[in-house]
Amino acid sequence: MAKVAEEGRLRPQGQRLPFAESPASGGTHPKDAVAPWDALAVAMQRIGEAVARFPEIEEAVQEVLRELRAHLPGADLAVYITDAETGDLMLRIGEEPRGGIGPGHREADSPPRPALTFPLKASDATVGMLKVWAPQAPLAREREALVAFAAGQLAMAAERWQLRQQLRETTRALEEADHFGTGVFDGLTDALVTIDTLGAVTFANCAAEDLVGRPRRSLIGQPLGKAIPTADDLLLRVASDSLIAGRPIPPREVVVLRPDGGSLPAEARGFALRGEDGRATGVALLLKDLREQKALQQERHHLDRLAVIGEMSAVVAHEFRNPLAGIKLGVQYLLRHIPQDHPLRPSVAMIAEEAEQMARTVEDILLISRRFELHLRPCDPVELVEHTLSRLAPLLESAHIQVRREFASPVPLVMADAARMDQVFTNLVQNAVDAMPEGGELTVTVAFEGAPEGTREAEARDSVSPGQVVFTFRDTGPGIPLVALAEIFEPFYTTKTKGTGLGLAIVDRIVKEHGGQVRAANAPDRGAEFTITLPAFYRESLPWQRPSS
Repeated sequence: MAKVAEEGRLRPQGQRLPFAESPASGGTHPKDAVAPWDALAVAMQRIGEAVARFPEIEEAVQEVLRELRAHLPGADLAVYITDAETGDLMLRIGEEPRGGIGPGHREADSPPRPALTFPLKASDATVGMLKVWAPQAPLAREREALVAFAAGQLAMAAERWQLRQQLRETTRALEEADHFGTGVFDGLTDALVTIDTLGAVTFANCAAEDLVGRPRRSLIGQPLGKAIPTADDLLLRVASDSLIAGRPIPPREVVVLRPDGGSLPAEARGFALRGEDGRATGVALLLKDLREQKALQQERHHLDRLAVIGEMSAVVAHEFRNPLAGIKLGVQYLLRHIPQDHPLRPSVAMIAEEAEQMARTVEDILLISRRFELHLRPCDPVELVEHTLSRLAPLLESAHIQVRREFASPVPLVMADAARMDQVFTNLVQNAVDAMPEGGELTVTVAFEGAPEGTREAEARDSVSPGQVVFTFRDTGPGIPLVALAEIFEPFYTTKTKGTGLGLAIVDRIVKEHGGQVRAANAPDRGAEFTITLPAFYRESLPWQRPSS
């Protein structure tokens, strides 16, 4: 029991307690002395139950004060919860008397005497105090015992509350630190994965989710080899080597196997993680996606190769061009002077045809090896295609090829060099004819993608739009071999027994000079499909208006 003080003095020994006075005889009656202690036991039980029942300190204190007021009529009660370390006031519950003690006391009355103070002690530390302003002092012994018991129970409740507060603050600080760390790690462009000493994934950032192709929550707790499978388990080797070495090891290139069946190259680095005692706690793995880097390397290799081919081709074409011009002139002279019935005339005519074919090849070589100027103007996409199809109609008819036109309407204009685009379409039609020696069907479509709905007239006029015009040439031939799809636009690459392999390279070059793209694929049913996209152009006040003929 806590020692109770009033004005710093103890109650004088031998003072009679109120419950010990017998109203009839003026003396002490043992039976009368027992009844208050029975009520005290019941009150103590209620107080203990209240402290145990209410987890929140405010509810527990209010219930305890309610029980004390029932046994201390007219008393004012207040509980002060203080910080066990600093002594700072954290919480106050209850009311202090403004002046005097008990109901009906006037402000003008004399000020009250100091309250009875019961310290709240828990674990050898003071966590607050309970103050009682009783109308009569000193308190009866059983009431003093009840208040002291309540102070002990409140001390336990205050201690639990302060521990919960510290736990909440610690948890909040850890969550903030975790959120801060997660935010920093999620800002990394490289994938970051940590594993424990047993090889289970303990953390993965957003980049890891993108790299692996799985939600990162599904990676946590999984063995590394299952969470991020790699070819030949190279990532596991990086992790184990980093853990054994205890220091960063040189990066290694690994191939990450994705759930969709695809794969991607990545550069893996490992860093051993250690605790305060220096012991290894796991490994941090940093994986850099190499797809863009590999693509740039391939593009550089491709450009270097084209540069070498272009330089060689230009030299060869130049060296052939002048002698070939002389051959053509000489053959033309012979054809003009050899009679029609001369036996050598067919041979001379064949030489002339071959010389003309060689001249075209030389021009094609020069076309892909040198820069050329485009004469751009607004053109109707449908008219561009129709011009080529009409010109090649005899060729298509003789090859027993039906042309199916699928032209959307309306279609915006394109900025194009009509002669160069005719060359592009001619090469694609010629490819379709070669792919269908027994005849077939050629489907040519013109459409528009990405129509800017609601585009204002001022924004549309004289501007290149976000949309694009799409030209598609689809035949019913055998299609393109899969091994050829990646290199079909390379100069001098061909799958034909005859040909220079320059036709599609020229198509690719001209389309790119127009700011467009060309793609080759196999149609879903059968046959090859070539798709050309060019930026749409708006010239008139009405975005879809075609130029008048």
